[in-house]
Amino acid sequence: MHEDSIQKASSVEVAERRKSSFLRPTTTRGDSFVDERDGSRKLDAISRPGLGLTRLSSGRIPLSRGSSYQPDWAQDAEDMPAPPVPVQELGSPEDLKDMLRMGRTQEMRRVFKQFSLISFGCLSQCTWEFILLNNNQTLEAGGCALLFWSYVWSFAGSMFITASLAEMASMTPSSAGQHFWVSEFASQRWQQFLSYVTAWSTLLGWQCGNASGLFLTGSLIQSMITIYRPANGELMWQTIVFMLPCLALVIVVNIYGSRTIATLQNVAMSLHILALIAIIVILGVLSPHIPLRRAFLQFENTEWPSTALAVLAGQTNSNFSLFYVDAPIRLSEEAQDAAVAVPKAAMRSQLISGFCGLLVRFQRKYPSLF
Repeated sequence: MHEDSIQKASSVEVAERRKSSFLRPTTTRGDSFVDERDGSRKLDAISRPGLGLTRLSSGRIPLSRGSSYQPDWAQDAEDMPAPPVPVQELGSPEDLKDMLRMGRTQEMRRVFKQFSLISFGCLSQCTWEFILLNNNQTLEAGGCALLFWSYVWSFAGSMFITASLAEMASMTPSSAGQHFWVSEFASQRWQQFLSYVTAWSTLLGWQCGNASGLFLTGSLIQSMITIYRPANGELMWQTIVFMLPCLALVIVVNIYGSRTIATLQNVAMSLHILALIAIIVILGVLSPHIPLRRAFLQFENTEWPSTALAVLAGQTNSNFSLFYVDAPIRLSEEAQDAAVAVPKAAMRSQLISGFCGLLVRFQRKYPSLF
């Protein structure tokens, strides 16, 4: 009987622990971890398939250091036997406890640390690069003053959003992100519908964002060729041709370079900062100067019935440059000590990206301030 109980504990049985939660089927490990000899929830040995972990274990699973939240479907997590200490790529004991508490199984290597998460967050946004490439709509709608102030309030608002996401990531560090949280925090009446809508909205947003990034890269390659060879012209089909090798490179790196992708991101982050310094120096020396009043106070409405509409239409560029605030959260199940590292990385990457973008805003339009 005892061996049968251990076999039940090591199996992954999926059951609907809560009727309305269709996105989060949880395992019945908490119910299976019962020693049939005395009815206790402690086992002398436990083996988990897929992780290659076998070790004597007993005790309780506490909440994560970064979490003070325990959902109703994980009330029995404290009585589960503590998992064995894993190898480094499978994360810390706290990571496995969080996964058990969420009813999930560790399937990916945890190769990301604090700095690589910050690098991923900054590189996903490319805030200051996008600011240099796309300002036309804001300048046409409200002028230089709108270009500055729209970025300031967009940056401030994005920090509040990031703080909220970071708090939820510390409670439940899941790569699923928003739709997982909606499923857990919404009422049972609405959680199924709202999590469905949230999942599809997030998926489509990320897919469109990835496509726009690749298209922008192809456009940059074409623009550089046109600068050096004006006779070549700018043809839209050439942008697609240049985009395809970029897409192939992304696919190859993600499939075959998964073990080194964290290191590659750290290298790219260094280039990201060095390029920013070079751009700031060039803009500070060569950019034209403008009066301070025009830079900060003069809204130049050129095509809208009112200044309020011009502000609403012109701030889209600033909003888009601060997207992807949830990028580090998407690596929660690939990060070590995720409940602590992911929220910190989300906040720090947003701060770094925001201040870099603000610096470029100053240098591009207001070099007379320095």
